[in-house]
Amino acid sequence: MVGLLIFLARLLAPDGSREERTESMAQTIYYRTRDGQADYRFSIERQSDGTYQSFILSQPNYGSRATGAHDTHRLTASGRRYVCWNRPLQNAEEAKSVAALWADATQEYIRTGRRF
Repeated sequence: MVGLLIFLARLLAPDGSREERTESMAQTIYYRTRDGQADYRFSIERQSDGTYQSFILSQPNYGSRATGAHDTHRLTASGRRYVCWNRPLQNAEEAKSVAALWADATQEYIRTGRRF
């Protein structure tokens, strides 16, 4: 029973996101938006230069909203989309925080059309 509780405590992070670790330098995190209306999934990955990126694995559809890189603050590398941020992310915790901020802003954009 104690082992199960430790497992669950590690699985559920304090911010409500769930994490999975893979053998590579990547972590898969699940994030439910602050409004509780949507779930997002990210791969937090360390890059060869030591910085981190938040790759978007799943997210809600944009519906009728514009989906371009500028409108959605997403960039593409090797066919994979990741969160666009204004400076390099120095550790996994920063990348997780940025992913959560982006998901909440994206959810607001989908709901209202308000750009961020």
